[in-house]
Amino acid sequence: MENREEFLDQDDVLSRVHQYELERDEERVFVNVRDPIGGSSKGSLVVGFGIGLCTVFVLSVAGAGETLLLKNAAVKGQVVKLQENEIGYDAEQLKRRLSVKSLRGADLSGLDLRWLYLQETDLSKANLQWANMKGTNLREANLREADLRGADLSGANLAYVDLRGADLTGAQNLNLRQIITTVYDKETKFPEGLTFRDIPKYNKDSLKSALGVKMLEGVEAQGMILRWGDFEGTEMPWSSFQEADLTGANLSHTNLSASNLRDANLLEADLQKANLKNASLQGANLARVNLQGADLTSASLQDANLSGADLQKAKLSSANLSGANLSGADLRSVDLCGADLRGVKSITVKQLATAIIDMRTRLPEGITSKQIQKYKADVISESL
Repeated sequence: MENREEFLDQDDVLSRVHQYELERDEERVFVNVRDPIGGSSKGSLVVGFGIGLCTVFVLSVAGAGETLLLKNAAVKGQVVKLQENEIGYDAEQLKRRLSVKSLRGADLSGLDLRWLYLQETDLSKANLQWANMKGTNLREANLREADLRGADLSGANLAYVDLRGADLTGAQNLNLRQIITTVYDKETKFPEGLTFRDIPKYNKDSLKSALGVKMLEGVEAQGMILRWGDFEGTEMPWSSFQEADLTGANLSHTNLSASNLRDANLLEADLQKANLKNASLQGANLARVNLQGADLTSASLQDANLSGADLQKAKLSSANLSGANLSGADLRSVDLCGADLRGVKSITVKQLATAIIDMRTRLPEGITSKQIQKYKADVISESL
């Protein structure tokens, strides 16, 4: 295998390291620190280009009197010293170093975690206050409710990181481009000067621009990150949003008839009075969605998650809900005439008693129309 080498200045390290696409195990980056050479105040970086695995060797980055990347940090009562040649190790090595089985809830405050490979690592509820995370690969990591106050996130790879409920107050060197694809919610605390409203969000015009189209009818937007977007009243029939992330999006009064929303994430989205006739929503996450007055006539909702959804006065006639999760869903005045409810999970007689059904409605196993009518009669007699 033929390699070639080139020399980079310190200032180029951050921009160049992102070119190595820290995305897969075979592409993980290891940074090895050696002693300063001849007391020079300026170092050099030798980058070896290989196929599949890129190894970055840092020859020197500090003056002779400076100790490199060696930092004592208290971790659960222990003093952990990061040794030379260990910067760049992965999650499993870090757990062994800290003598912990999981990094979930771990105390990593003040640690020097530069360039570590923590892709897809569970760091939920971890204490990362004032941690040095420059260039750390956190792609698809779980940082839900993690404490990142004062952490240095310069150049960290935060693609698709789950930051719901995380505290980034005072986090250093964080910019909007780093969090454009992260998962966040209204409980996420951003650094000073950056609020939930500042996070870039799509609307119908910016979506058309991003896709290079003049209209959104029949648009192909599968897999796109469209969280908290504002699409109220937009005409998007026959469109594909398969596996798209529409968490918290405003889709009220939109026309999504005959659209493909299979496996889409619509968590807490607003679909009030939306037109979803004949839409495909198989496997979609519709937890805590507002579907009041929405038209889902003949829609396909097999195995969809509708737990906690508000379906008041929605039209679901002839809809296929087999295998769907309706735990805690509000079904008051919902039209379920001719709907297929076979195999529906976590639905009760009480829920169905508030809905509108007919002889064509295929009820879940264990629930009969007689039980529903009896429940209604008992409620009426109790109110008299």
